[in-house]
Amino acid sequence: MKSFLKASVAFLLLAVFLFGCRAVPPSSPTITSITPDRGCPGDVVTITGSGFGDTQGRSKATFASCVEGFRVEARALSWSRTEIRVEVPYGVCSGKVTVTVNGTESNGVDFTVGDECPLLPAPTLLPAPTVTPAPEPTPSFPYIPPPTNVPSPEPIPTPGLPSS
Repeated sequence: MKSFLKASVAFLLLAVFLFGCRAVPPSSPTITSITPDRGCPGDVVTITGSGFGDTQGRSKATFASCVEGFRVEARALSWSRTEIRVEVPYGVCSGKVTVTVNGTESNGVDFTVGDECPLLPAPTLLPAPTVTPAPEPTPSFPYIPPPTNVPSPEPIPTPGLPSS
């Protein structure tokens, strides 16, 4: 009876260890919609779906870049398990929007960038600076003109040369 009890306890511990310690795999992020599905850089859109996680952490929402093979990460304004609000980044073109959570990328949902949209933000115009002329410099030494009534010096005689 003791050996049966020991075997039962060992089997139970083994079963708990093998089956009870497995982590439930996280669900893949899934996008069901993006609203609006058309816009310009700087606009705010809402991505709806599931498996996004409670907080953003290192997760990200990305848009299709105008440079083939690249994606542009959007700035998240809010993040929850089922809804993400992001600002459409500059440098994006029409294409798929995806969400990546813990390295797992979601399905892509189409987003259209309007033809009227700028690729770069409008420059910020600053007021022209006020220019004031610099004061005239004051000389550190007064200017003294050379004298005009000084006679020319007499030539110095050089030994061995005839004087002129």
